[in-house]
Amino acid sequence: MDLPALIAGSGLEILYYLDRGRTATELAERSGVSRATVYRRLDDLQLVGVIGKSRSRYRLNEPFTVLVSIARGLFHQKHRREAGEHAAGLNFLWETHNEYLFACDSDISAEEFYQTGPALFGEFGVPLLTRDRRHYFQTDRVTDIDPVELVCHTLLIDDDSRYRTYCLLLIQKQDLDRTALRERAQHYQPEAAIDLSGIVDDLIEYLETNGETTSEPLPKWEEFKQTAQEYEVTL
Repeated sequence: MDLPALIAGSGLEILYYLDRGRTATELAERSGVSRATVYRRLDDLQLVGVIGKSRSRYRLNEPFTVLVSIARGLFHQKHRREAGEHAAGLNFLWETHNEYLFACDSDISAEEFYQTGPALFGEFGVPLLTRDRRHYFQTDRVTDIDPVELVCHTLLIDDDSRYRTYCLLLIQKQDLDRTALRERAQHYQPEAAIDLSGIVDDLIEYLETNGETTSEPLPKWEEFKQTAQEYEVTL
């Protein structure tokens, strides 16, 4: 059986997520590959000894664990080439095999590249004076960036107290659905370098308790009330 053929195409997308033991269902959900194709690819990879299976979870065998890094490296280079055709000074902040968030020094108008981050807050009633770099999200999953996506992107860009305050203002201004916000954070969490879901939970709890559960990166409630008043956000 031809190993290069097995790890090409959908095989590469599956390998991207074999950084740990996963079920076929998990791999299908994460990769977007149909469950039937996932099972077929896994059977073939198991047949040639690339992966093993234990308690319904598939793992890469030694010495094939390097294939995860190869798959991720190939997709990263693909993303860098795509974005590099439209922008300079790229800095990737989050990515999967088919979506990525990045900062750059250029304006982009290409299809499936959506502006995001602090510069977009003004469109949702929270105009920010920021000189941050431009931020874009490449995806075919959505057709625009809604406030729920924007909160997640902003925290992935920077989760310091200033950016968390921006997100608090946006959540309150747009009265964002808390369940939708938590679900979207879970979408980004697996590849996030931060505990995005935990931070979103903290922001929601902060607003719902009027700051009684203030954690270190969040402002005191009286300070936030003053900031909200300046941005004409009703608490």
